[in-house]
Amino acid sequence: MATFGDRPPLPEDLSELLSDETASTVFLKADCPPRVKSGHISEIRLVELEEEPWSRGRVESLAEAIQQVVEENQDRSDCFVEIERLGCTIFQVGDL
Repeated sequence: MATFGDRPPLPEDLSELLSDETASTVFLKADCPPRVKSGHISEIRLVELEEEPWSRGRVESLAEAIQQVVEENQDRSDCFVEIERLGCTIFQVGDL
């Protein structure tokens, strides 16, 4: 059983986006800067990180790396593909 703050090793790009320890969600879309949902539950905010927009290739590359993490951690109850639709994938990767 996973515990709070426990997660499998993440790709470096994703770890950097989650460097704020209050970050809980990362939103990535091609040709847009990454955004992070962070803050205490009573003060959640969506922060656009001060980065250049990510290319489609960069987003797809990270998605492939996260998919590999999910496949390597199938025994974890907190590591799975939550939603997969054309052009959109939502991953749960550990308890943030």
